[in-house]
Amino acid sequence: MKTNSIAAVAVAALVAAAGHAQADTIKGKFTSTLSKDVNITSAPRSGTVKTVQFAWQRTDTPGAGIDDTIGNAFTTYCVDLAQNVTANTNFVFNVMTPADYGFNAAQTYLLSVLWADILPQVGTSNDSAAFQLAVWEIVYDSDKALTTGSFKANSPDTPKTIAQGWLNTIAAPGYVAINPLPTLRVLQSDTAQDQLTAISTPIPAPGAGVLALAGMGILAMRRRKQD
Repeated sequence: MKTNSIAAVAVAALVAAAGHAQADTIKGKFTSTLSKDVNITSAPRSGTVKTVQFAWQRTDTPGAGIDDTIGNAFTTYCVDLAQNVTANTNFVFNVMTPADYGFNAAQTYLLSVLWADILPQVGTSNDSAAFQLAVWEIVYDSDKALTTGSFKANSPDTPKTIAQGWLNTIAAPGYVAINPLPTLRVLQSDTAQDQLTAISTPIPAPGAGVLALAGMGILAMRRRKQD
């Protein structure tokens, strides 16, 4: 696990080590799209790095110990600046929950909102680079500001500005997700770049359950009146 605290790394490593033996695995290879170079400053890596949207295709077969929650084709973004992956190469990952990987509740919530409300807006290389910058800011920093802290985005200005606007929106007090929050998974490997993805079973956004119960109550009242 790569994070911005040495103590957190030690704790997360112990948790992850315990979870790896029990985690289901996934095997797949990717092609990339929406490529854009950005310049960053961070502990794991600084300088110019390439951002992409990863488009994966599974190459495993169903069986014991094989993950059955992630689709045959799925999208990921990087949560690991310390390692690399290569296109059209098979990789095996442990499928982990964000908590088991070492993300705290605040990180998991913001990544979930980002995936739910912002990923649908990604359509250009600038958008994709901005999305990746926002993910790295949440993973490697805590101030939600791309110009300060342990993770910084230096250039280019367009994706940097887009990413900061998105972070300002989703991290604002009182912000409520527009779309249902996904169930996130982290694909972890000791030898390949770890990835963030989501499975197909969503969880309700805050307030959605209350609205649903209210709707059910209204419906019940109408039925009683009709009876």
